[in-house]
Amino acid sequence: MRDGATLALPPSRKTRALLAYLAVTGRPHRRERLCSLLWDLPNDPRGALRWSLSKLRGLVDEPGGARIVTDRETVRFDPQGAHIDIVDLRRRASGGLETAATEDLASLADGFGGEFLAGLELPYSHEFHGWCIAERAELRALQVRILRTLVEKLRSQPEAALPHARALLGIETHEVSAHVALLSLLLAAGRLREAEEQRELSARLLGETSAAAVLELARAWRSLADRPEGEDLARGLPSAESGAWPARAAEGSPNEEGPSPAGTPVPRAGRPAESGRRRIAILPFTNMSGDAEHEYFADGVTDDIITDLSQVSALFVVARNTAFTYKGKAVEVTEAAQRLNVGYILQGSVRKAANRVRINVQLIDGATGDHLWSERYDRDFGDIFALQDEISKSVVIALKVNLLPEELKSIAGRATRNAAAYEYYLQGRSSLFGGFADKQSLHEAREMFFKAIEIDPGYARAYAGIAECDALLWISGATDISYQEILRNSTTALTFMPNLAEAHASKGLALFLSGHAEEAMTAFERAIELDPELFEAHEWYGEVCRNTGQFAKAAALFERAGELRPADYISLMLLRDCLGSLGFHEKSVDAARRAFIRIETQLMRRPNDAMAICTGAATLVSLGENQRAEEWAERALAMSPEDYLVHYNAACTYAVTGKLGAALERLEHVFSRTPRVRSWLLGIVKHDVQLDSLRDRPEFQNFVTRLEIDVSAQSDTGQEAASP
Repeated sequence: MRDGATLALPPSRKTRALLAYLAVTGRPHRRERLCSLLWDLPNDPRGALRWSLSKLRGLVDEPGGARIVTDRETVRFDPQGAHIDIVDLRRRASGGLETAATEDLASLADGFGGEFLAGLELPYSHEFHGWCIAERAELRALQVRILRTLVEKLRSQPEAALPHARALLGIETHEVSAHVALLSLLLAAGRLREAEEQRELSARLLGETSAAAVLELARAWRSLADRPEGEDLARGLPSAESGAWPARAAEGSPNEEGPSPAGTPVPRAGRPAESGRRRIAILPFTNMSGDAEHEYFADGVTDDIITDLSQVSALFVVARNTAFTYKGKAVEVTEAAQRLNVGYILQGSVRKAANRVRINVQLIDGATGDHLWSERYDRDFGDIFALQDEISKSVVIALKVNLLPEELKSIAGRATRNAAAYEYYLQGRSSLFGGFADKQSLHEAREMFFKAIEIDPGYARAYAGIAECDALLWISGATDISYQEILRNSTTALTFMPNLAEAHASKGLALFLSGHAEEAMTAFERAIELDPELFEAHEWYGEVCRNTGQFAKAAALFERAGELRPADYISLMLLRDCLGSLGFHEKSVDAARRAFIRIETQLMRRPNDAMAICTGAATLVSLGENQRAEEWAERALAMSPEDYLVHYNAACTYAVTGKLGAALERLEHVFSRTPRVRSWLLGIVKHDVQLDSLRDRPEFQNFVTRLEIDVSAQSDTGQEAASP
């Protein structure tokens, strides 16, 4: 506008884009930079730039002076006396939001009239398009900060705060804290019916994100609803001081009895994205080989790109377990981006034939569905590592983020450079992920990992794979695996790759099984530090905490493990136990229901899975179905009469249904027939809430005493009891 009159912008979209770029950046730019930003090289970019500048001069230059200032090398916009809304917003906000007056904050909030440069899309000018996306993200973050501060300052005036809370929720639709803020204000304002309607709507919206988010909302709602009449409900608002505003704060944490003890931080559910980090999801690459047996290769390529990009500190990469929920599904990119709360989606396809590999990759804008970068690679299979490096680096370049030297080194630092060993490893990993609780699949995976290290004796990930298979086989009741083997292979893996998270997790389990709980916790904490999305580390760490009486911490770990692996039922069953021990009966039953849904799903796939059946028996008693539970326990015992886990779960089932003699018989069976698990058995029987009906019986007390003496003797000799 000039003198109150609206000026017509030039019809050329690139000319308008040039004006916006010069005005917002507020600094001189070399002509070559502007040409590469907006124009294709074959089309005389300097001529196009001169033409656009001539149009802009006629529009923005003042009679007394030029706003478009140029010399032979550079171009800049002179902002003197001009009002540029975005620049003004940033300047006004730079003084500090926390100390700003409420009226000033409200004025700032009103300054956001819509998305930055809405409608001015130049999908083929990749650099300009990337700059627009970054500016939009930064402005959205500023708007969120302003609205959060306003809502907090106006907490004592709920009616005044409500419009700002609604605006905040419109931006942060998938953040539990934004929903809780609005619900708190509605209740504080006495709008009870509207609060009920909003709660139902919030539950539906958050249900698109995760079940844990819905549970967190339900907890917050109960907390608000349970407050005494007359108490200030606006105190339920998150505050900057409490640290409750960050995205996805403590999602799914059941630690409601208060803060965890000093020195035992409860892991947070998910990794919040720090300000300025680009959020990206790498969806499972499609196997185009025409052979289902090559599915492992497409999955492996996807896994390694996720691992590579996770090394880049400027990126937030969605976890593998979450991304792979889209495997085999038709994906609408913008919808997937919204559900995953990311700005970018990487998709691709893989075709492997003989010794040749073809990989197609596309980086897509999650908001618009526009392709930001795409490439097709045709290589020999022996070049697979260089190809993966190239793809990861190309994505980083396309996203315009900085790659630190140590991050570049991490991406290039492959665990092996032998393509044949790598292929065996991928086959093993496919069997491992595909049959986490299936002994046959675990044995197949183990064989592939051994073949990999025969070819490359220094292949750290293959050693870690063997250790993980052995750990899972041990847990599944295999009697031919010792904790020494698990410890040896995980230690070997760490010798070659000290920062290999899965090796730290396997080492932690071996230490736990050998009676070294504190050392095991250190190993698990290191594993989670290295890979916050590692399922095994969370579940096994939870078992150590449960068996040492740290129920609140264990519950948080099991909840997170259940999120990381949506098909896993063990984590939810163990969560049930911990919540029961903490006295949260309703939540314990809810966890049992969720576990049983997963158990039924597993049995649809594998009807004769004795582990799922015996776990189902111990879960059914929590749901009040005692007769059915006993039938399931008997069926599992008939199918796997020597499996100590089947006997232990049967003992839990019988203890709850009142068959105490039968429960003791099953425990005695585990003690006598599987000596090597006595250390584990001692830890679990001391804390398993399902055995509470036995604790006053002399026979059970005698059993625990004998178990303690035996475990103490093993510890004194430093040896594991021999397997039967």
